[in-house]
Amino acid sequence: MLHLASIEALTLVCPARDLRPPADWLACCDDRLTILNVGPLSRGVVLRIPRIAALLWRVIGQHEIVHTGLAGWPFPLGWIAAPIARIRRRFLVIVVESSFWRVVPGTAGVAARLKARVFEAANRLCVTWAAATFFTTDAYAAELGKGARGYKSVSPATWIDDATILSRETILARQKRPDARLLFVGRLSSAKGIDVLLSAIAQSDVVVDILGEGDRRADCLAIAEQFPERVRLLESIPYGPGFFETLDRYTALVVPTLSDEQPRIIADAFARGVPVIASATTGNCGFVTRDHSGWLVPTGDSRSLAAAMTHALADPDCALQYGLNARDRIATHTHSAMHERRAEEIDREFRIGLRPRAVLVTA
Repeated sequence: MLHLASIEALTLVCPARDLRPPADWLACCDDRLTILNVGPLSRGVVLRIPRIAALLWRVIGQHEIVHTGLAGWPFPLGWIAAPIARIRRRFLVIVVESSFWRVVPGTAGVAARLKARVFEAANRLCVTWAAATFFTTDAYAAELGKGARGYKSVSPATWIDDATILSRETILARQKRPDARLLFVGRLSSAKGIDVLLSAIAQSDVVVDILGEGDRRADCLAIAEQFPERVRLLESIPYGPGFFETLDRYTALVVPTLSDEQPRIIADAFARGVPVIASATTGNCGFVTRDHSGWLVPTGDSRSLAAAMTHALADPDCALQYGLNARDRIATHTHSAMHERRAEEIDREFRIGLRPRAVLVTA
C-alpha cells in the first residue's frame, strides 16, 4: 500500500489462496491496487505456464515498470516476467535478496546440485535483461550481476521500522542483563548451522536459549536435557512486539548459518541493540562488522563459535558497546529508507516520469 504514494497504480501478480482471514488481517481497499491470482504454486504450475505467460504479456503491456525477484517455488515467476518485459521494452527492476537455490558444498546430492546450477544460470540471465538491479549483498552483485548491462546497486534488505529501533538511552539504561544468556532464533536445520551450534555448546559452558522449529528439534531437545542448567529449548513466538521484547533480554544473538542467505534476524537484533555472533558467510558479513557490531567466526567452525560465545558472555561491557554500534548501523537502514534510496537512485539514473503505473510479479 505504501508504494501507492509514488506509483499511480500497482498491479500485483502472485499466487493467492481463498482462506478465512486471520484475526489481525489488513484490508487493502484502494482501487489503484489490483491483485491478479496465478493460482497455487506447486509442481502442477508447469502446466499453467502458457496461461501465466499470456496473463503477464497482457498486464505488462499495460504498465511502465515491471518489478520482480528471482525467488519462488518450483521456479521464480520472474523467469516469465523478465523476458516478456524485455520483449515489450518495459523498464525492468529486479531485486536479488536471496540465493535459496544454492547448496552447501558436500551436503547435497546430484539432483540438488543440478537444480542449483540451472537456477544460477537462469537468474544471471534475467539480471542481464534488467534496467536496474538491486542486490542485498556485495557478493550477490559480484556473482549474479557479473554480466549485468543495466544499473547495479547494493541495498541491504530490512523490514525494520523506526518505531522498532530502541534509542541509545534505552539500551544504555538496560545495561548488563543480570541473567546473561545467548539466543539462537531460526529454523532448526543443518543449513542454519544448528549442528555447529550444538557442537559449540558441548565444547563450552555457555548459557544458550534455542527458539525455533525444524527437523533438528529433537537434537536440540536432547542437548537441552543433557545440559538443563544452561540450555533451554523455547516455544516459537509470533513476530511482533512480544518477539522484540524477547530479544531485549539477551546479551547476544547467535547466527551460525552455513548458506549465503542474509538472515532477517540480524536486522531485528541490531534494532534492539543486541550484537551478533555470526559465521563469516557473505550474507552475514554484509551486515555484521567484525569487532564492531559483533563477532565473526569461520563458517562451520564449532570451536571458534564456542570461543566467541564464551567471550560475549564474559565481557558484557564489550557486548553492550557492540550492541550500541549495531543499533547505529541499522538506524539508517529501515524499510522505508531502503525504498527511498532505491527510488532516488532510479530517479537519478533514469528520470522516469512521475507516478508511473507498475506491475509487481512475485511468489
